[in-house]
Amino acid sequence: MDAERDEGMSEHLIQQEYYCSFDQGVEGAYYAKLLNKAELEKRIGRVPHDPGTTVHTYWDLGIGDETVILWVQFVGQEVHIIDYYHNQNEGLGHYANVIQEKATKYGFTYGSHNVPHDGNHRNNGEYVETRVEILRRLGIDTNVVPMASIADGIESVRSMFPRLWIDSDKCVYLIKCLEAYHKQFNERLNVYSERPVHDWSSHSADAVRYLGIMHARTRTGGMTEAEAERLQNKYAMRY
Repeated sequence: MDAERDEGMSEHLIQQEYYCSFDQGVEGAYYAKLLNKAELEKRIGRVPHDPGTTVHTYWDLGIGDETVILWVQFVGQEVHIIDYYHNQNEGLGHYANVIQEKATKYGFTYGSHNVPHDGNHRNNGEYVETRVEILRRLGIDTNVVPMASIADGIESVRSMFPRLWIDSDKCVYLIKCLEAYHKQFNERLNVYSERPVHDWSSHSADAVRYLGIMHARTRTGGMTEAEAERLQNKYAMRY
């Protein structure tokens, strides 16, 4: 083991190889320890819908890639992920239907629907409907999550984790993605890369990252530009 350490093997991998410890998940995983703690504290299990609390959705929008939706409730200081959906190669109308079907089936009363900032981008400045505009036309009144660095977003998720509850039945795939979400180890330089590996786990982890960003802003009393604009339009506020 000392020889392996001298040659640069991480302590994480040594624990796996020599002590059969897999509590930390994939090498370089961002959230594995936090997930393990949540499981020990029974925060991963049955997390039922609270009919008296609004439901918010958080999205990662894919084009050729996967689109992910989280259904979330804020119950006191706790953050409950109560449902999850992912699919690919479907138009936005499909996801708008999923939103409405969930509301009908489970009696959800929706609050905000939150999508990443690139959902508001236009290609090459051309005037075509953005994905945000399409969703709003389809009846999904959408917030735009403000831009933040990946590192800041990951840190916001880590800060949120002690308050996080995840339904283990409806969010099985999400939990697997959070366990697997990791940074790449550069063997030549013997360091981890700055950015996460883009793989099958990325889109679900990104949706949770957007949840973390918005949760951090809410706790500090912040408001997105989109929210301020909609309030101004709704109440005819002028500054």
